[in-house]
Amino acid sequence: MKKRTRIWVGVGASVLTGVGLGGALDAQASPPAAATAASAPALHGPAADSPSADSHAGHAIRLAQHSMGGEGGEGGEGGEGGAASDPAAAFLSNMALIRGHLSVGSELVKEGMWDEALVHFLHPSIEIYADVSEAIVEYGIDPFGDELLMLASAVKNKDESQFQPRLDEVQKALDGALETTGEMDNATKVEALKAVLATAAEEYEASLEDGKFVLVVEYQDSRGFVMVAEQMLADIDLDEGTRKTVETALEELKKAWPAPVPPDAPVMEPGEVFAAVSQIELALPAE
Repeated sequence: MKKRTRIWVGVGASVLTGVGLGGALDAQASPPAAATAASAPALHGPAADSPSADSHAGHAIRLAQHSMGGEGGEGGEGGEGGAASDPAAAFLSNMALIRGHLSVGSELVKEGMWDEALVHFLHPSIEIYADVSEAIVEYGIDPFGDELLMLASAVKNKDESQFQPRLDEVQKALDGALETTGEMDNATKVEALKAVLATAAEEYEASLEDGKFVLVVEYQDSRGFVMVAEQMLADIDLDEGTRKTVETALEELKKAWPAPVPPDAPVMEPGEVFAAVSQIELALPAE
C-alpha cells in the first residue's frame, strides 16, 4: 500500500528505540530540566521491542512555511497534511496532540495495558515538546517538560499511586499554558482543528498495510487525536447548521476507532477516513 508523504515529521524513529538517549526515567525523583530529544528516556521492554514503536515517525505539527523564530520542519508546504500556516495555530495543534496522546494512553492504563501505554506518554516529550519549546519561551509559559517525564516515569514503573497525580499535574500545566497564551481567535482554532484531523488521518493510514493493522501505535495515536478534536470543536464558534454538519461527520469519522486496541479488520478504509476529514474541513468556515 502506497503511503502518503508525511509533512509533520518530528523526531525520528531512532529516538523511540533509545539511540543516544539517557535513562531519565530511571531517575524518577530528579528528571532533567527539559524534555527534549536529547534528554528523553530510552524505551526498554515490550514497548521498545514492538514494531509499532520501532517504526514510528514523529508527528509534531509544523508550520507550513515558517516556525516561531526559524525555518519550518521537513516538507512544510502550505496546507497539506498536519501543517499549520500560523504560529499560534501550530502551537494550539501541538497542545492538542499532547492531550490526544494522554487520552489514549490513559485508556490503555485503565485497561491495565501499561507497557502498551508507555509509548503514548513518551511521544509528547520526544516528539512534540521540542517543537513547542520556542513558543513556550515566547509566550512566557511555565515549562512543563519535567511534568511530562515524571508522568512517563509513573507509567514505566506501573505506579498506580502516582499515575493520576502526575497526569493531573500535566493537565494543569497544559491548561495553564493555554491560559497564558490568552484566547485565540476563531480562525486560529479552526486551522488548528484541521491540522489535528489531518494528522489523525495520516496516522490511521500509516497504521495499515494490506488491509491489516500492523502499526498499532499509529492507530492509537490517531484515535487519541480524533478524541481531542471533538473537544476542540466544542470551543469553536459556529452557526447551528454548520455545527450540526460537522458534529455528524465527526461522529461518522469516530467509527474508524471502535476501541483503543484495533479490530482485526478496519471498520473504515484510509480513503474513507480522508474523505470524512475533508467533509469536515469543507464544512468549517474559511480561515
